[in-house]
Amino acid sequence: MPASEWEFLSVDYDLNNYIINDFKSEVDYKFKLVAIFDGVWMESDTKIVTIAISEVNKLYQNYPNPFNPSGAGRSPSTTIEYLINKTGDATIRIYNIRGKLIREYHKYHLEPGKYSYIWDGKDNHNRKITSGVYIYSLNFNKKNIKVRKMVLNK
Repeated sequence: MPASEWEFLSVDYDLNNYIINDFKSEVDYKFKLVAIFDGVWMESDTKIVTIAISEVNKLYQNYPNPFNPSGAGRSPSTTIEYLINKTGDATIRIYNIRGKLIREYHKYHLEPGKYSYIWDGKDNHNRKITSGVYIYSLNFNKKNIKVRKMVLNK
């Protein structure tokens, strides 16, 4: 690979881990550690790594949970994260405890990777909802993946 295609990352000397969130699945990546100590250029051998995203689609527990969209000093929203393993369409649906659809969020033509949706505690008509237990689900390519629950406290 020509040097012009390399991405150079600068990190602190004491950093033990470096996380890159934009990996593509089944692609070869070349890594080389380079450092300058006391004016001397040092580098490691090039390592080739193939990234494989999980074969499983995942829906993670929201955070914070419980959350309070209107309380002073409280979190005004909650984050719902999910992982998909192939290109496709994802839908997050939020229901009340009786099964009524409260909020729906669509993302189309997603590449494999980890994504998040930040919910502000409002319904599809932008109205604040009441305190209670809510159920959320991930639907990927028209297939239900996982269902979880969360609590909204006011």
